Amino acid sequence: MVELVKNKIIYTLKTEIFHLIAALTAALMVHILFGDIRYSILALAVAFFVDVDHLLDYFLAEGFRVDFKSFFSGEFFSKWGKLVIFFHGWEYVLIFLVLFLFTKTPVFAVLSIALFSHYTVDFFTNPCVDKFGYFLTFRLRNKFRFNKVLSNKNHSL
Repeated sequence: MVELVKNKIIYTLKTEIFHLIAALTAALMVHILFGDIRYSILALAVAFFVDVDHLLDYFLAEGFRVDFKSFFSGEFFSKWGKLVIFFHGWEYVLIFLVLFLFTKTPVFAVLSIALFSHYTVDFFTNPCVDKFGYFLTFRLRNKFRFNKVLSNKNHSL
């Protein structure tokens, strides 16, 4: 059991490296498109820190008890039985893209690019999550039940 938790923590740290690379790529892409360092910084911040919703899930599951092992291994998700991660949803990418297309406001494109980069990493590094699991509407329709969001019910995050 200890080895499994250790492996999950190492896996999480590895995926954070991929998230950082994706966030830097999004920031560079935004800089190329808009030439404004402020938008690049926003893209970097959003793409990397969107995972703050994991912390919200953790506190909903555990209260204000802090257990780094439980948090970084993700074991609290299966213990709690829910996967809310409210800031994770492909719908946001589409909404911000449509808003950009109608308003021509760059910040909407920046948000769309940043979130797309993050969700893409999640999609490919979390094979245990159902292919629709990163749609907020899918999770909502399934009442955020952890076992409904997983593609392989014998798997865990």
